[in-house]
Amino acid sequence: MYSATSYSLLISAPGDVSAEDIETVMRTIARCNVIYGRQLGAVAVPIHWELHSAAEHGVRPQASLNTQLVENTDIVIAIFWHRLGSDTGEAASGTVEEINEAQKHGAYVAILQCASDVDARQVDPAQAEKLRDFFDRIRPESLVLPYADDGELAQRVDAILTRAVTRSATLGEAATEAPPASGTEVWPRVESRERVRTYSSGHTSTRWRDWEIVLSNTGIEPARSVRFRLEAEKPGERCRTSWTRPGISKSWRPEGKPGI
Repeated sequence: MYSATSYSLLISAPGDVSAEDIETVMRTIARCNVIYGRQLGAVAVPIHWELHSAAEHGVRPQASLNTQLVENTDIVIAIFWHRLGSDTGEAASGTVEEINEAQKHGAYVAILQCASDVDARQVDPAQAEKLRDFFDRIRPESLVLPYADDGELAQRVDAILTRAVTRSATLGEAATEAPPASGTEVWPRVESRERVRTYSSGHTSTRWRDWEIVLSNTGIEPARSVRFRLEAEKPGERCRTSWTRPGISKSWRPEGKPGI
């Protein structure tokens, strides 16, 4: 038994994104909860409008979904394929409106695009153009990543969950948002990043994951002679460490493993 913070995670996508892709996201979230839940003290609760919304008359449909699902969500994974979606009266599509509303309420928003082949007969040229225009608008402020198959989609979701949860669930994040304290206040937080291999064909795959402990001083005085101890979680496992930013952070992964 362990205590964990739960995060509401909304899966948002136009109707052309396959049910199989939505199911892959659901399975990946469940797997990450089992693998990382105890370690990070956090679990993600997946939400999708088809499963978790209630019928409501007298309210604009997307406004109802915003109230029911979006306003209280912590993480949004938005997925596009070859359509942007239908205009809601307030935004270019329901997914676009959900992205905007989630950002307004401070949620972590990640955007993915399916790169698998599509039958040209299924492509609506007007929708394809709207989607291109949307990506052109957001690329200066958004890292949009593609995926080609279920395995790559699972890797993307895994990375998003780790990034979103470790960023918002640690004491270091809470301390950073608080007013500066007197003296020295050093807090740790955990971050991670993927090591990605790119093949000559252009296909990419994740080789391993690096974890990083970041020590943040939120006080008003310099921090000196900071000490910390790093312990392996599993018996017999040793931590191999290396400084990545002297005096600020330290990265590690268990000795003898290709990655975490």
